[in-house]
Amino acid sequence: MIIDIGLGEPIDVAVAGTLRLFFHIRRREVGEDGGLTLELCTPCDTADGGEQELLRFDLFRDDPHYHVPASDPKPVAIPVRGSLEALDFATGLLAREFDALLERAGHADLAALARTLDIGPALTALGEAGRRAPEPTRFEKFEVTPQMLGRE
Repeated sequence: MIIDIGLGEPIDVAVAGTLRLFFHIRRREVGEDGGLTLELCTPCDTADGGEQELLRFDLFRDDPHYHVPASDPKPVAIPVRGSLEALDFATGLLAREFDALLERAGHADLAALARTLDIGPALTALGEAGRRAPEPTRFEKFEVTPQMLGRE
């Protein structure tokens, strides 16, 4: 199935310390649902300066969920409704389990470093950024599978 996705400009928030990690937070409209999307990324050591997405939280109005790792097509449901409520849930989960989420995503080296950091300031900045994230300005067509929609 092909759906329209609207993308707002991302706001970047650095995590902390020596970790080369940052969050992108942006508004996305995905078909009939949408809201905030929060991605934890790390720069790739490639000539094109790309990045690798490690975790993704789709903090949608009707179906908020997250993916660990980000590439896992099976979503984990978030037990609240509403994008800002889901943002509060996500930042709370990250505050409690940041290192465990990185470990689950297959990044034990980053998880070990994360145990030594205070990511509280980054999470506060993330909450503030989510509340001011701009509406989508770019629209793309995207193919989704039933598995991606949690319907498998």
